[in-house]
Amino acid sequence: MVTINAIPLLDTLAQAYSKAAQSQGLIQNDIIKGQIEKQLKAKIAALQGPVDTVLIQSNQDLIGQLQKQLGGINQDSNSFSAAGTVFSDLVGQLAAMHTAIANGDVNTFSDLVRYAYNDIANLPMLPVQPPYQLVDIVQLKTNGLQIKDATSYDLSTQAGQDAANADVQAAQDAMLQLSATVTSNQLIAYNNAAALTDQINSLNKTLTSMQNQNDDYISQQTDRLTQLAQNQEHLIQLALGKTTTLSTALGQMVAQAQPPQSPFAVLSSDQGTATNGASPAILSLLT
Repeated sequence: MVTINAIPLLDTLAQAYSKAAQSQGLIQNDIIKGQIEKQLKAKIAALQGPVDTVLIQSNQDLIGQLQKQLGGINQDSNSFSAAGTVFSDLVGQLAAMHTAIANGDVNTFSDLVRYAYNDIANLPMLPVQPPYQLVDIVQLKTNGLQIKDATSYDLSTQAGQDAANADVQAAQDAMLQLSATVTSNQLIAYNNAAALTDQINSLNKTLTSMQNQNDDYISQQTDRLTQLAQNQEHLIQLALGKTTTLSTALGQMVAQAQPPQSPFAVLSSDQGTATNGASPAILSLLT
């Protein structure tokens, strides 16, 4: 008669089932974890803050438009500033012409006239649309200062000096008027730029507040969803852990099925131990 030793068989079954359960549990855990993370990403991507994104976008668009306007105004201001510097130089040169005329200094007078026309050639084109007053640079470049060359005046005579002074004074008055207009336009540009800057700063402050509200809300909800996903993963891992119950039971069967090593062990196992340390009654038959 062939006997089968149940002990190695149970042990093998327990080990095989335990390994299979662990391997299957890892595969299932990875799949479930991937699905949970995919769902988590989708939920986070769908989060929206309490402030309407349309309102935020509207404010961003308005800020962009105002910044563009501000850039144009700053460019106007720079042009008026450059023109103002040129006109100041022109007024100074015209004043110096009066001195050269009084001294009958033909060479200095000619040099100053040449410098003045160089300045006019370097004048930048200025904006002509409201709210600015017209400064007709094109006409000035076309007509010039209406001052003749020194050879056209006889500065050695009073009549010649008077004629030269009259032309220089007319040009000086015109340049002073243009300079004042340029300065006025520059102040308008400064004031408009300051007002736009205040408006942009206020809108930026409001926009930042709205964005922070949404960011804080989304951050809080993201943390909450992440925690819920982690809890879900832990619960599923605990559930998968219960698949090792059969391997544990098989292991216990192996421990309980140890064979007796001698007749005394058989008798001891069958009859149990005596009370108060005495030999079992069945063992007294062998003494």
